[in-house]
Amino acid sequence: LALKVLQRTEGKELQIWCDQEIDAGKEWKKEIEQELESADIFLLMVSRYFIASEFCVSIEMKRAIERHEENTTRVIPLIIRQCNWHLIEDLAKLQAPVQGRPIKGNEAIEDELYTGIVDEVYGVLQDIKTKRELTRLQAEEDAYWQKVTTLNRIQNYEEYLETYPNGKYISLAEQGIQAIKTKQEQERLAQLQRKETAFWNDTIGVNTFVAYDKYLLQYPNGKYATEALEAKQLINQRALEAARAKDNGFWKEVKATNTKESYQAYFNQYPDGLHYNEAKRGLQRLIILLPEMVFVEGGKDTHGNTIKDFWIGKYPVMNEEYAFS
Repeated sequence: LALKVLQRTEGKELQIWCDQEIDAGKEWKKEIEQELESADIFLLMVSRYFIASEFCVSIEMKRAIERHEENTTRVIPLIIRQCNWHLIEDLAKLQAPVQGRPIKGNEAIEDELYTGIVDEVYGVLQDIKTKRELTRLQAEEDAYWQKVTTLNRIQNYEEYLETYPNGKYISLAEQGIQAIKTKQEQERLAQLQRKETAFWNDTIGVNTFVAYDKYLLQYPNGKYATEALEAKQLINQRALEAARAKDNGFWKEVKATNTKESYQAYFNQYPDGLHYNEAKRGLQRLIILLPEMVFVEGGKDTHGNTIKDFWIGKYPVMNEEYAFS
């Protein structure tokens, strides 16, 4: 009767059951065992009859205390009548709201004891309701998180953090965001690398000094920058060798011809050529050794002096010819 007030306050959430409610013809043991596995609170009505019952102690109480230790139910022992309940170890370790005092036989404080029992049961009910609500909320969060991890997008992780600022999976959500950003950055860099590699393949396909210059302008610190610089150097070296070979070949022909015209052609073709000085000396040698001369027949001058026949240069001596002589 004392618990009826809780039924009014808790409504359908509170259902009170005792073995006296087992209908006739039902398997009483099976009914009790079912209740043992589903009850949220056990009120053990301890008396000498309870202690004497093997079923009550070895089955009902044992299973109730097992669940109590598993934290799936709460066991509240009530000392209904004076008895040696403290000799039962499992009972002795549980705190009773009546503090070991039997309810029956204490008429002066019976109402006080029942009031304490109701308060205790009410407190346990509130704990259970709180636990269930937390369990429900956690189940909602778990389901939400499962959806977030399935979608695996930054937006979903951010929405989770906003919805559950103190949630269970905050650290995992932050790691998820970072992992996606890292992957995106890796993909971005990989795409840039693929683009650079394609550019480089085109560059080496052209294989010119200008092409390598364009690559270095586009990718001054690129993956292939060192190779591009080496390729430019090699092209320069080959071009220099080719120019030298051409210069030497042209000079070989000039020396074989050994004419003023061939030397002048060399100067025109290679004003800073490898053989410039040598060509200059060759030309000067021709000018001095083979000047264009005019024959002058001898005779007498106005004073009667006799002049022999002689040769004279057709043109005046140039500074260059004079310096070489």
